[in-house]
Amino acid sequence: MQQGQLQEALNAAQQACRKYPNDPDAWLTQAAVHAQRFDYGNIIDCCQRVLKLKPRHAVAAFNLGLASQSLGRLEAARDAYQRALEVDPGYAAARINLAAVFCSLGQPDSGLEAAKAALEAAPDQAAAHLALARAYLLADSPQQAIDCLQSAQDRFGNTHEINCQIAICHKGLGHTDKARELLQEITRTHPGFAQGWAELGHIERQAEHYADAATYYERAVRLQPNFELRFNLAYCLYAAERFGPAHKLYEQLLEQDADNPLLHNNLGRLYERLGQIEPAEQHFRRAVELQPRLATAHCNLGRVLLAKKDLAEARRSYQQAIENDAEYYEGHYGLGQTLCELAEPQAAIQAFRDALKCKPDLSEATYYIASLEGRIGADDDHCDYVAGLFDQYAEKFDQELVDRLQYKTPEYLHEALQEQLLQSPAKLNILDLGCGTGLCAPLFKPAAKRLVGMDLSSKMIDKARERGLYDELAVADLLQYLEECDKHYDLILAADVFVYLGNLEPVFVAARQALQQTGIFAFSTETCPGDGYRIQGSGRHAHSKNYIINLAASTGFELLEMTDRELRLEYGKPVAGTVYILKKII
Repeated sequence: MQQGQLQEALNAAQQACRKYPNDPDAWLTQAAVHAQRFDYGNIIDCCQRVLKLKPRHAVAAFNLGLASQSLGRLEAARDAYQRALEVDPGYAAARINLAAVFCSLGQPDSGLEAAKAALEAAPDQAAAHLALARAYLLADSPQQAIDCLQSAQDRFGNTHEINCQIAICHKGLGHTDKARELLQEITRTHPGFAQGWAELGHIERQAEHYADAATYYERAVRLQPNFELRFNLAYCLYAAERFGPAHKLYEQLLEQDADNPLLHNNLGRLYERLGQIEPAEQHFRRAVELQPRLATAHCNLGRVLLAKKDLAEARRSYQQAIENDAEYYEGHYGLGQTLCELAEPQAAIQAFRDALKCKPDLSEATYYIASLEGRIGADDDHCDYVAGLFDQYAEKFDQELVDRLQYKTPEYLHEALQEQLLQSPAKLNILDLGCGTGLCAPLFKPAAKRLVGMDLSSKMIDKARERGLYDELAVADLLQYLEECDKHYDLILAADVFVYLGNLEPVFVAARQALQQTGIFAFSTETCPGDGYRIQGSGRHAHSKNYIINLAASTGFELLEMTDRELRLEYGKPVAGTVYILKKII
């Protein structure tokens, strides 16, 4: 039915309901028109009107279940299907859908029981066999599911619906390539089969291939624009950094289901990713209001409160997340970050250790503990963490840092060094520590006789090599590279590098050894008050001006310049830092 015809049908159905408000059939007809428009909220309203007029109306209860299930309101769907079955125990479709709802609720035993009852009630319906296979799959019995489906093939033929369920079973067995191959064949031969596209989307989402997943979900949604598929599509659009379409779709879904806590949680994540903290906080607060035991929403709320430096509230949010789910590592991890900001190092260490109990391979927590215990630079924990972090970040580093976070530290260093560069009678041997993708290279190459870059991350070095500006590049640990350096440099740069190191004394000593007489050491730090340094909730270290001044003096450097700068943005707010120019004293 075309859009114009649908509107005419809806107008007629609404007029009938106004004329006969006590006629259950009139409201059921209106619900059927809303179903053609995938307007699940109005379907629910109409079916509830029918059930108020005629409480034992099995069809209305069934359709109420369908609409609720489409909106992800699984408990309401379960209750509606059970109500339909109380009126009509032989209602096979209600039993089939009830089995699916139990499985989606994570109740495989109930799902298996309901699916067996559905098959007993409707042995000649392929859907009943498929429901039993799905229940077996979610009950961790994938081989029994395959056996069930093969039996269905023998009975009903080699249909694409059955083959799709076989593919799902292969996925459950870990045979992802086989599942993908089957689904691709199904969508090739039956391009109008929405579930085939949806299952391909599920496979690619699980593999974190979000752009591919979004493409498949888009195909599925065009064929069957239900709430679940659109919700999955919105998430993958967000994860693929297609923020505009993701935002538009989330807002549309919210119009349909304004009280869905998962929608508010995901929309909050999107606003947070865009650096819009206030709307992010609003949506996270609404999510925890709607579902107080949703640990992930409490963690997300804690993270934006931490970004706002509302530390007491952030602490409470993370503690609530832990109370709701003590095995959820992000609650402990976020609490540890907050305790770093609150200058409670021992409590922070314990929180990070609790996070490691939940997720032993959480290198970020190991890094924090090493820093809080003063071991950064003394072992390999921080090297593994930092290298892994920037390997993941390398592909989009320049776009993120320069475009989104307005990072300008290389420019600030270059500006601060103008006097030294202009006074130099010859070109310089320059070492770029932690060079990353090589953002310093275009600025300093004209002054360089030889430009050398080093970084912990091999993928960042690959990006730096693409610039074609460095004479030499190396993947190495900063301190080890300086200590083993057999060259002497006129200028050593470190732009936004020391945030990943706490104690800088070994670095200063090694840098002095690697410099020519009267060589220059230029770097930036994030700044904190006091006389020392500390790790922040962001995982980055801040160093006080007094610490740097005293360290420079004790390691044989003269302070030539110290300039306060806003190094970059974090959640839309400037990060305070300082650019230092030191000169080696003979």
